Amino acid sequence: MRHFESIHIVSKKPDSGPAREHELLHRVPAKSDRPTPRELEVEGLLCRGYSQENIAAIFGRSVRTVSVHVTSLYRKRGVHTQVELLLAYLRREGIFVFPEESRHGASSCATLGATQ
Repeated sequence: MRHFESIHIVSKKPDSGPAREHELLHRVPAKSDRPTPRELEVEGLLCRGYSQENIAAIFGRSVRTVSVHVTSLYRKRGVHTQVELLLAYLRREGIFVFPEESRHGASSCATLGATQ
C-alpha cells in the first residue's frame, strides 16, 4: 500500500488574459526510509561482490536503473560508499562487529590512517 503526500501546485495560463491561478492537487508517493524489495536484492548482490553491470544483466535492466537503486540505498542506509554499505550490511546481519563498537559504542576506524 502506498502512502501519499499532497502537493499544492499553482500554475498560471499565459494566454488567459488577466493572470488566473489554477490550483492542481497532485498525489505523490511519500518517500520511505525502508529499502524496497528490489533495493534489498541489489544490496545483497553488491555486498557479495557483484558489479552494477553484473546486477543489471541478472535483472535484465540497464546499468542506470541499478545505479538509481544503489543511490537510493546509500541515502536510506546513511552511507556514501560501497564499503560503508558493506560494513552496515555485515553489522545488520550480525556477521561482523568492530571490537571497539562493542566496548565503546563507536568505531575508531577514522583513526586507522592517522600518523603518530
